[in-house]
Amino acid sequence: MLGKNGWKITISRIKKIGFYFGYSMALADHVLAVTPTATPNTLMETPPARTTLAIVNSTTPPNLTINELLNGVLTTHPGLKSAQFQARAALQDVQATERLRWPTLSVTAESERQGNNTAFSASRLVRAEQTLWDFGRIGGKIGEANAAAVVADTTTDLTKQDLFLQVINAWQQLNGALEKEKVALRALGLLGGYQTQMNRRVEAKASPQIDLELVNARLLQTEVELTSLRTQIAQTLTRLELLSGLNNLSTRLHSVQTTPSMVAIENFAIEIKQTDWNSVASEHTTVKKAKHDYDILTQRFESKMAELMPQVYLRVDKPLDTNASINSTKPSYFVGLRFTPAAGFAGQAEAKAMHTRLRGQVLNIETAERDILQTLLNDRDDFLNARLRHDALSKSVQGSQVVLDSYLRQFQAGRKSWQDLLNAARELAQNEYAQVDALMTISVTMNRLKLRMELPLD
Repeated sequence: MLGKNGWKITISRIKKIGFYFGYSMALADHVLAVTPTATPNTLMETPPARTTLAIVNSTTPPNLTINELLNGVLTTHPGLKSAQFQARAALQDVQATERLRWPTLSVTAESERQGNNTAFSASRLVRAEQTLWDFGRIGGKIGEANAAAVVADTTTDLTKQDLFLQVINAWQQLNGALEKEKVALRALGLLGGYQTQMNRRVEAKASPQIDLELVNARLLQTEVELTSLRTQIAQTLTRLELLSGLNNLSTRLHSVQTTPSMVAIENFAIEIKQTDWNSVASEHTTVKKAKHDYDILTQRFESKMAELMPQVYLRVDKPLDTNASINSTKPSYFVGLRFTPAAGFAGQAEAKAMHTRLRGQVLNIETAERDILQTLLNDRDDFLNARLRHDALSKSVQGSQVVLDSYLRQFQAGRKSWQDLLNAARELAQNEYAQVDALMTISVTMNRLKLRMELPLD
């Protein structure tokens, strides 16, 4: 059951799983190449420390980074492009609304019947009408269009931020799964060696059959965990490919930079302790959009109030020919006053309703600011808490390794049971899983805070 160098059982188990997850088989082989299982002569010795093997060649693709994924979102995502088109259309609406200040030109052709005369005479004229004073009606419409353009631009920023947050979350899920996969592979290597040794002990009648069944159960449990992790990796890769528009990300798993440096983490911890979070929340894009929505309602209210006032206008009529009622083709000039109240004088009621909406929008601004502040503070607290947990878990991993080494020696001396040894190995793996979770929480909350604070991401 054991090859010359003690590799046979571990490789067969790993490749059984890798058959269904071929995209990560190369990574598994690399890890196996530097994580040897124990041989019968060295099983009860402390497993060798982790070794990193750097594989460099001219065809290796560049490191996959989060900034590359974010750039892919900017250039390819249809949701962001749609928002950009809406913003462009809003700017075109501004140009169209500004032309309301121009004169209104019209060409009119009318027929006229005079008494019982069956003959019809046609009148044709060109008319130009220019508003001289409207108490701010057109200015309000232009202001509303400008505010709508700003809202559309802000909506584009919100769409971009939402997509970036999705990429950040998926990126950390991928990194966490990759790091946990390494932990599972190391555990498989260790348990595979234990299984080989226990087979020998059972055959030699030095241990009961139940001890072999126990290590087999632990191996199957670890294989299930590895399978789940690889499924999560595949699903997350698909998610990232759909978000970024990039292809074949599975071929670049070996070059993923999974964790931020501890120096960057400490520097960011110092920075957020000095941050004025109320100012950050008030300048957030969501709050800005709520303020711009208030501007739209303000301009709409002013325009509605102007509609309640009369309009002063200048009109020029230029007949194109003469008929029975028009004796000359010379232009005629008119200065007029027009007042057109809505049906039932509903304009005043509409203005009152808009004023009420304005008061409600003020509360919407405050609500948005509070929501963003709560999100920022939650991410800040999660970051600081995960940072403390990571420090504690690092010491816990080291302690678990020391305990496992001690149990190995005590098992050899007959002072610890086989189950005690396997429990110590399981505790080491669980602590390593928890350490990965803490580090991924640090990374994802740090990137989310940087995104909302408009700082460059790592």
